[in-house]
Amino acid sequence: STGDDVAASATFTFDGSNHNSVNNAAITLTSSAGVGILYKIKNDGSANASSQEFNSGGSANATALAFESLVESSNGHNGAIAVTVEGGKVTLTQTIAGDEGNTDITTNNNFNNICSVNPPATFTDGADFTAWERPGGHYLDETAEDAEYTQYFETGLEDLEVDITELVE
Repeated sequence: STGDDVAASATFTFDGSNHNSVNNAAITLTSSAGVGILYKIKNDGSANASSQEFNSGGSANATALAFESLVESSNGHNGAIAVTVEGGKVTLTQTIAGDEGNTDITTNNNFNNICSVNPPATFTDGADFTAWERPGGHYLDETAEDAEYTQYFETGLEDLEVDITELVE
């Protein structure tokens, strides 16, 4: 193990044709710290960022960029969730790495109708790792139980095979 925790992430894609077809569609994202925020799309231009609302744009990419701007702003998760946009594709990444980032994502009010790839039910692949004290891992010390391994040879010409997996992580 390298000791580097892995950040949880999730991906969805705003539909090229239907990205602005539903007013008040909503998605709730929960950060690694457990803060859940409901984000609502407005297709009538009336979005109020302080109410966690964003306007749909003239394209899926523009809608995704408006969503990114809101999530990363002080009216949104304010840096707890990073957003990257490529076309209409949105990738969400918890900025605090580890398994605590594998949090719920919920949608309502037909949010999936504005997506060609729907948001998953959770952020995934967040993982905690403990760094090894030295390259190669931790080794059992002289106080460890069952640290003695013995192999016997009948003729001395046999291949040696000793399973030492319990000695190292």
